[in-house]
Amino acid sequence: MRACLICLGESPPDDSGRRYHRACVRQLFGVEEAPRIGLDLLHLPARIEPEIGKMSISGMQRKALMRLSKDRSCLEVAEKSSRYILKPQLERYSHVPENEHASMRIAALTGMQVPRLGLFYLADGSLAYVIQRYDRTGRKKRSKLHQEDFCQLAGRPAHERGQGTAAECATLVARYCGEPRVELRRLYQHLLVAYWIGNGDLHLKNLSLLRSEDGIYRLAPAYDLICTWIYGDKTLALPLGIRNRDLRRHHWLDFAEQHARLPRAEAAAILDAMLDRTSDALALLRRSPMPEELRNSYARLLKKRSRALE
Repeated sequence: MRACLICLGESPPDDSGRRYHRACVRQLFGVEEAPRIGLDLLHLPARIEPEIGKMSISGMQRKALMRLSKDRSCLEVAEKSSRYILKPQLERYSHVPENEHASMRIAALTGMQVPRLGLFYLADGSLAYVIQRYDRTGRKKRSKLHQEDFCQLAGRPAHERGQGTAAECATLVARYCGEPRVELRRLYQHLLVAYWIGNGDLHLKNLSLLRSEDGIYRLAPAYDLICTWIYGDKTLALPLGIRNRDLRRHHWLDFAEQHARLPRAEAAAILDAMLDRTSDALALLRRSPMPEELRNSYARLLKKRSRALE
């Protein structure tokens, strides 16, 4: 079955030969037909962040700022007033757009806040990952909400983004968020899900606080979630205490109690709710356009970590 390349849901696209549900396209772009992308990989202008310290796949990804054309039929490069970010394929690591798409969809299954997103074909036939910017507001989405990543909040230079800890992140949330208990709960879930899906790339620049229109700082929706484990990255960028791998249930419950200010029973309920979605996550992976070898490797990791966290 060919799944919708936006939602990866169980129901196939509306018409034979289509790759999307019309409702999914409408939600992401506000139009009835998926917009075309007339650029290919070689001619896509993009910015690339330098690789610093621990392997950072998200930092190596090319990112192009995009917007809908005036006739709303295609996505075009936008130097300003961008509404979308496009990430094409990487040479060094295979099928990263498909990986990130599936990882973000799995995160959404667990109840995490994620932006609207999907996979779309470039002119050369390669798949690219497109995400709607969540930091835009106002009637025409032209105003920008203020955002600071945890590297900035900690007063660290960008090259130290991989030197933080999960406890440091909890301290930052407690210090800056207007509703710290709510946001610490979200942080705990974010860190937990990232470990479950093998995202070793969750460093200080991949977590941010967003100042909402009411002036309150809250944890930004998840972004840059990738299963780096299938590319050989087996460790966490933000250790829990002295551990950055082979974490068990009690490590997460201890962290929640000691640093995220969560009662142990509440932390256990969040963990168990995530594990209850294991079969749904595995089914979603089977519908992903990732190659079978990568899907199977990802699935093995999910099963292994689900058992370890029971």
